[in-house]
Amino acid sequence: MTEQDYTDFMLALRDIQKNVAKPDLMKVGKNFRCISESAILDVINPILSNLSIDYNITVLEHELKIIESDKYIFVATCKIRLSFTSAGEEVAYSEALGMGIDEGDKAMGKAYTYAVKYALLKKFRLQYADDPDAEPSQPIKPKQEISSKTLNKSKEEKKGSNKEPKATQKMLDYLHGLTIQCSMSYEAFKAEFGFYPNDKDLLMKDVRAAIETLKVRADEDLPF
Repeated sequence: MTEQDYTDFMLALRDIQKNVAKPDLMKVGKNFRCISESAILDVINPILSNLSIDYNITVLEHELKIIESDKYIFVATCKIRLSFTSAGEEVAYSEALGMGIDEGDKAMGKAYTYAVKYALLKKFRLQYADDPDAEPSQPIKPKQEISSKTLNKSKEEKKGSNKEPKATQKMLDYLHGLTIQCSMSYEAFKAEFGFYPNDKDLLMKDVRAAIETLKVRADEDLPF
């Protein structure tokens, strides 16, 4: 590379920065803007062409992953090297990594395009997006404010819904009758089943198990 090649490239760098000092940022989403690839190339290509500076792209690394959930998600990464040449000799280069995510077959294409775009932006030091620190943070306003009391009540209801069902009064009365029929004391019942038949808040599954056991025993005690 000659001294003139280097000088020409620095002139191109200066002209490009001057021409896109305040690029037309396209809107992405509600609160973010970024420069488009076409806006970069519209400025870069004519200047480099006038100075007989060309550039070529080499893919250094690439990877494609497929994530399977409800549907296939393709995640691609692509690292490229952007080489600027004059009279066949490299005068400068830039490397960048791009990532693309897509539900179809465009993930790698997106990763490649982003990598090239970022390599150009990085080399020519162009502003390519809004600076998130340039503006003061705005509080997030929920659509509907929920009081802590309401939230706690909701949590308790949800917690309660996960509890196992309690035995009904009809089941408890039936259990009490079987205990008397089997001539079983409360202490003997407690020793066998782990609870008293007149305890409060007994679980349905425990009462049902005790009823099934005592029904068999009551049938065995019949005199006929």
